[in-house]
Formats: sequence, structure tokens, C-alpha cells
Amino acid sequence: MSGKRRILSVFLVLILIIGIGNISFAQLSDIESHWAKDEILKLIEEKIILGYPDGTYKPDKTISRGELYIIVNRILNLNAENVQNPDEPINRGEAVKVLGQAFRIKNDDSNIKLGFSDEDGISEDLADYLKGMKEGKYISGYTDGSFKPENIITRAEIAKVINNMCEKIYGSAQVYTGTVNGNMIVNGSEINLKDAVVKGDLYIAGVNSFKGENIKVEGRVIILGGTKGTVVFTNSTISKIIVDREGVNLELKGTNIKELEVLSKNVAVKSDSKIENLIAGEDVTVNGSVIKKGQTLPKAAPAPVNQGGGNSGGGNSGGGNNSGGEDEPSKPEEKKIEAEFYESRVRHIGKVSVSVKGIKKAEQFSVKFRYFDGSEETVGPVNIGNTTEDIYYNKDSKYKTVDIEIYGKNGELLDKSSRELNVHEFGGW
Repeated sequence: MSGKRRILSVFLVLILIIGIGNISFAQLSDIESHWAKDEILKLIEEKIILGYPDGTYKPDKTISRGELYIIVNRILNLNAENVQNPDEPINRGEAVKVLGQAFRIKNDDSNIKLGFSDEDGISEDLADYLKGMKEGKYISGYTDGSFKPENIITRAEIAKVINNMCEKIYGSAQVYTGTVNGNMIVNGSEINLKDAVVKGDLYIAGVNSFKGENIKVEGRVIILGGTKGTVVFTNSTISKIIVDREGVNLELKGTNIKELEVLSKNVAVKSDSKIENLIAGEDVTVNGSVIKKGQTLPKAAPAPVNQGGGNSGGGNSGGGNNSGGEDEPSKPEEKKIEAEFYESRVRHIGKVSVSVKGIKKAEQFSVKFRYFDGSEETVGPVNIGNTTEDIYYNKDSKYKTVDIEIYGKNGELLDKSSRELNVHEFGGW
């Protein structure tokens, strides 16, 4: 097996310097006069970060890559197990990207400038996350107007950014009410939200069911992390819901939404309300009907309506629009190949799936990757609709195009093309 495809071994720091022991915030001796005191105390009280056994927090100490992932896991229940070089200090740029990916905060509008004096030296990929994080007022630059993405980030700085991103973190099983002037994180079991307003995004990352009744979410509702079971919204006002967790049951009662985006498998939606726009990144069941992956249904009803089976009034009045009584010849379906890369918890490691339209008798596909050293590697063929085995793919490099070959039932080559993969980060395994 090629080294590029070799998956990094599972590495979780079982006893991280970020959280040894059970030190209470009242015992910390080195943050009393620190600028990030309030942010540190809040996160310690919420059990997101912990102090050292000697009663200190060491706010100006660097934070490692593995430690940051542990913080994100504690907040969102993402259960990331594979982290490259977990003991190395993480810089400001990578920290922004990790948080942007985890919280789905990104702005890829090329017309928007970063506004940092050193933005010309910042990669386009990082710039998209920086724009989103800056737009949300989660990060800022230095007093000289620069961002300095290569500078190492400290434990205090991370506490500040996390606090900016998480106005409230609720983990206890009870009913919460009131107004939250920012993002709300729900990461416990059996939590109910009633008569509440969330002025930012609502992240649902609990273990079991969640119920929201008479709530208004001004940002997005994002269902991810450890969520299993049923998420129910009743008589609520929501603009967009993103489901990025496998096996979620979503129920909408008297709750119209403008957009529902499903990014994970085995998601079922039951709704008595209007879903204006449904985007299916995976097959999704809506009121018992399956919407296939890749379908976008603008101005969709709660469930697809079969308009071809009824004969109300004897069919189309007066023979419909076909005045000649003959069917018009149908146009051949346009060829369309969509290739998706589902990135696992390890950066640049993931699986590929392909959907094909307009190629008759298409049964299988294979994908050829090219690497920096000039070598090539092919995964497949596998059946269309399935995913390949894990493969290395660096979407940030100039080697972003892959060759996709489509085969018939007996292995005959039907089509070959080069294209970029559509990357779905923090996908569902």
C-alpha cells in the first residue's frame, strides 16, 4: 500500500496538558490579572478547558494541535480521533481553519477583502475561513493591521476565540429559555429549548433527542456531533437547517424553513410544514419519500408530489398542450458527472463517490490521483453509488484535478474526464 494512502494511526492524548485533574476556577493562581481572565473562567466553568494540578492555567503557554482538537470535541462531540502531529504547537492560521471547519464558518466570496495588511501572503483556502471568522467578529488582527497566520497561538488566545464563537454552551438535561446574543451550543442529552431567541447559530451536538418549541433562530441550525435520535422543532422560526450527522430523525411541526441541507446518510425528515429549498448531499427520506443524493428541489413541498399518477377530471383538460395528439420526442439526457470527496477526521484522507447522468449502461467508476513526486494512484473500480476506499487527496495543492473513468457492466470504458472533486469536510465517519 502506498504511503500516501496509509491512514495515520489513531492518536488521542489521553492525559492532555490542557486538562489534567479537576482544578476549580477559584483555585487558579496565575490568571487574576490576565487580560483573558473572564474568558478562561467561563470555559473552565463549562468544563471545556481545565487547569493544571499545581493550580495554574498557564495562559501564555502555546497550545498543541491535539489539544485544540480535544477542545473542539468537547464542545461539538465530533469525536475526531486522527490528528496529524498532535503534539506540535498550532499556529494562528491553522487554528482558524480547524475552528472554521468544525463550526462551518467560511466565506468564499472572492470579492470580499480580508482587510489585513499581510493578506497578500495568505493562501486562498485559509482566507475563506478568515473572512468567515472575521465577519462573525470571532477573530481580529494585531494592532499594526496584520494577522500573522504563522504565529503560534496561546491558551489564552484560544479561550478568547472560543468564547467569541460560543455565547452559551448547554450540556445539562433541562429546559432553557430566554435570549442568546450569539451562537448557542447544545451538547448534552434530553435538552429542551422553549420560548427562546438565538441571535446567532444554534449548534445541536447532543447525544440523544432535542426539542425546540416556539424558538426563533436568526442564524443557522446545524445538527452535528454526537446527535442520535430525534430533533423536533415546534412552532418555530428558522431560516436554514444543516444536518451533518448520520442517522438523525428531524421533525418539523408548524415550522416553515427556507432551506434544508442534508450532508449525511440515513437522515429522515417528517414535516407538516413548508421546506422551500431542499439540498440533498446524501439520499434523504422526506415524509416517506426518498430524495436522491444530488437533487435540489427549489420551493419544495414537505414531500415530493407525484403528479403523474392521478386522473382528476379524466386527465389533462382537452388533451393538454399537445394539439397534434402525438408526444414530442424527448431530448437525450445531458451528460453530467459529479465527484464528491468526503474528508475524514484526518486532513486530506477520505473517500470518493461519483454520480453519473446521461451515460447509458454506466455501472462503475475509478479515480486516478497525481502526487507531488510525480507518482499516480488509482482507486476503484467500484460501483456507482458506493464510495472508494480511503485515499490521500490534498485539495490545497496545485494537483487538484483527478481522472475519472466510467465503466459498463462488463468493464468496457464508457467515458474518461478530468475534474476537481467537491470536498465535504468533517464528513460522517
